[in-house]
Parts: sequence; C-alpha cells; structure tokens
Amino acid sequence: MSNPATKEYHDYLVPGLDALISEPALIEMDPEESDKIDKPKCKRLFIPEFYMDQLKIFGREHDYTARGKNSPILLDNINKILAMSEKQGFATFYNGMEAQVIPYRHEPNDPMFDPNSSTQQTIRTADYLLSRSVEDVVLPHGYKPLSKDTVAVLTGDPYLSGKTHMKKIHVAFISNELYTGRRRLKLPIEASPLWCSNHKITADEFADIFPDEPPLKPQEFVELIGDYHPLNYDPQFKNVGRMDPQTNTLIPLKFREITSDTPKIIRPRNAGQAMMIEAMMLPTEEAPIVIVMGALGTGKTFLSAAFSYYVGFLTESSPYERTFIVPHDPALGADTGFLPGGPTEKARANAMSFEDNMIEIIQHHYSDGGKMGSYQRAKKEFEDKITDGLIAYDSIVRMGGRTLPNTFYLIDEAQDTERFQIKQLVGRTGDFSKVVVAGDPTQVTNRHLTPDNNGLVHAAAKLANHPNVVVVSYRVPDEVTRSLAARIAAQYL
Repeated sequence: MSNPATKEYHDYLVPGLDALISEPALIEMDPEESDKIDKPKCKRLFIPEFYMDQLKIFGREHDYTARGKNSPILLDNINKILAMSEKQGFATFYNGMEAQVIPYRHEPNDPMFDPNSSTQQTIRTADYLLSRSVEDVVLPHGYKPLSKDTVAVLTGDPYLSGKTHMKKIHVAFISNELYTGRRRLKLPIEASPLWCSNHKITADEFADIFPDEPPLKPQEFVELIGDYHPLNYDPQFKNVGRMDPQTNTLIPLKFREITSDTPKIIRPRNAGQAMMIEAMMLPTEEAPIVIVMGALGTGKTFLSAAFSYYVGFLTESSPYERTFIVPHDPALGADTGFLPGGPTEKARANAMSFEDNMIEIIQHHYSDGGKMGSYQRAKKEFEDKITDGLIAYDSIVRMGGRTLPNTFYLIDEAQDTERFQIKQLVGRTGDFSKVVVAGDPTQVTNRHLTPDNNGLVHAAAKLANHPNVVVVSYRVPDEVTRSLAARIAAQYL
C-alpha cells in the first residue's frame, strides 16, 4: 500500500514503465551537456527486463505519441546498462547511481497474473527483491540490505501525466477507485423539508444529515431516495441535486430537458441522463468541461447529438457556431489505410455512431403525430451541415496546436486515449466552447491501457475537484436505455 511520506533520495528503486517514459533522463547514461550532473535518485535502480518488449511495441507509434518518441531512447539506454553490467553485474552512471536489469518474472501458477502487463512486472520485481530467494542481485560492500524500508517504487502519479513524482511504496498499484460524480443517498424523513420545501441543502446541513459521508465535491450529483412521497417516484427527477460550487449548496437540477427555440424537447429517461443534460445545458462559463462515463446504450452519444442540434443549431442565441467531433482513433493501434478519403474522411468513418444519432435526432425534430420524419430529409440536412462546415471531424493525431472557439466539442470513446492525449485534446477547447469527454471505461480496446488507467478516468479523477468541471456517470444496467439486448450485454458481457 502507498505511504504518504515522500523523499527525494532512496536506497533502491524499481522505476515503473510510466516513470521511465515520462522522465527518460532518469536512465540517461551520458548527458549531452558535459557539465550537467543530476543528483542521483537512489543508490541503485532495478529495471525489469520486460520493459524492453513493451518499449519495442511503443516504438511503433513513432511520432504519434510521447512514448513512441521516448521508447528508442530508453531502449538504447537499457542496452547500454546491460552492456556495462556484463562484468560486475550492474552499471554505474556518471553521477554515481547504479542500475541493474532484473530478468522477466513469471508466475505460471497465479491465475490473476498477466504476463503482458508492465505494471504487474513492476510489482513482481519489487516483490522479488523483498523475497528471501534473491539470487541475481549482489550488493556492494556497505550497502543496506534489501527490505521494505529500503526498496521503493518510482512511479508517475497514476492520475497525472508529465513530471514524475517520487513515492515511497511497497507495492506498485493503480487505484481502482473510479470517481463517478454521483451518489445515491436515503434522505431521513426528518430532513426531508430541507429538500422538498426549501429545495436546498447546505454543505453544513449535508454533513449533519449524512455524518458518515465525505463532503460533496463541486458539481457532484446526489440522487435522494426515501420511503415517502415525492422521493420514491419522481418522473421529473426533482430528487436529483447538484452541488453548486458558487453557493456551496446542494440544489435541484436547473435543466431537466434539452430545449431550443422550437417546441420540440428531449427529456431524460433516467437519473443519469438527467445529470448529463444538466451538465451540458449549464452555461459554458459555469461548466466548459463535461466528462461522461457510461456503458453502451446509456445515451451518451444520443444526448450529445441532441444537444448539438437543438442548442447548437436551433437556438438563435447559442454560443456554439459548429460541432466538432474527435472520434475513437484506431490509427495508433490499427490500420486505417483501407478507409476512403483523406484524414477528415477517415475520422468521419470512425464516428458513425454520432452520425446515426444526429440523423435520428433530426428525424425526431420533424416527427408528426408520433411518426418519425423522413430519413432522406434528415440525411440531407446532416450532409449539408458537413458541407457548410457546421459539423466537422478530425483525428487525435491531427489535433496538436489547434484551438476550437465557439464550438460544441465532443471527444468520443475517450477510454482509448492515454493520459497525455486527453490533456492535449481537452486543451484544444477555446473561448465560449463546451467539451464533452465521453466513453465507457469497461470497453478499452487499446491494449496498452486498462479500465482504470486511461485518459477518460484520468480526466475524471484529476478534475473532480474543479468547480467548472462536471463528471457524469451511469449505473449499469439500470440506466441502459437502448434495448433489452443492450442491457443484457452491459450486465453480463
């Protein structure tokens, strides 16, 4: 488990692969500046040999990612360490720090062991050094023995890309605590007037009513339930509140539907959708960033398309001049060369879910007496908006340096982005724009990521306390609305 105490110098360190990628100079054998002498991080580094296989894979990304650029440098330095350590078993750096490469650790009898996980290799290496069966480590005379007090793991903060932070921990781990942005609490009947009559609960009152609950985060949602009317059944979702950061008070939702300058509206089907609508409908100065996590069929893309159409295109006073979509980008892990057209057309081909939902929204707008509007008409209107530049697409790798002002900006399938990518993508948001970062943490297809270590959950965790960021999540399978088949898939697959 982690130890909050940190220090700048350790006896022995096992660097996580994320730490090496974010700070490749850690194992820089020969600095370019001859007078540059960095303070050593430890007496000796223990580098899992398995990292070399992963770095070779990352190197295929070339200029697409930071890890693609740093991987050849790290591979070269690890090979230098191996070459230098042939005689004495370890290599010595210019600043006196030593390094040793530890062979691949395999656990054939452990059903939970993933032989392709660099994180587990870090854990196995640290465990091996703390075991009594260490065979290939010879420490010079005068060194302290390997123990839980001398062996540490150097890892980048699991929720922070960029500068590596030092942490003294006994076992490397990635937190599986996912910030969902919502709670469901039973409101005691004696406290019900605060909500049902006063329509607000202050932070101090919340602490008194729910003494075992941690304080609410800014913009966090609470679904209040009770054994009395009107909380036991509320089709208008008046039982859902949001922690308003301006007043530090839990207040009812301000927006329970997507509206425009036309009579047509989009209403939520469940509390999760009500929360997402509230987050998107809040003015950009209050909530320019919305992070949405939900399983397939919860309506993430549908509501995003509805907001884009009704608020972006059909509201005369809308601040949004266009809709911009960055879809799931398989260019980092799969071949897109077979797709027709240039980069923009290829990006559009990966965003068919948004297109399908937008066309359905347009059909809904032209519905009459329960009959959906013409598909052909909706399709033509959609294509016209693309031709006029009102709807645009681009891929992740082409987003560097761009700025998107006055834009409704959707980053879809964000669970397949890396931490540094989501930082870059959200950073493209310009003035008077709203960005929705949407995805399903359980549907990671990038084999270098995990459900609890990807750009989507990273953004949710790091931005949870910011008063201008709203995190929305859906309960599964309760809030899957697509179909019975989708609910079954979300629950059991």
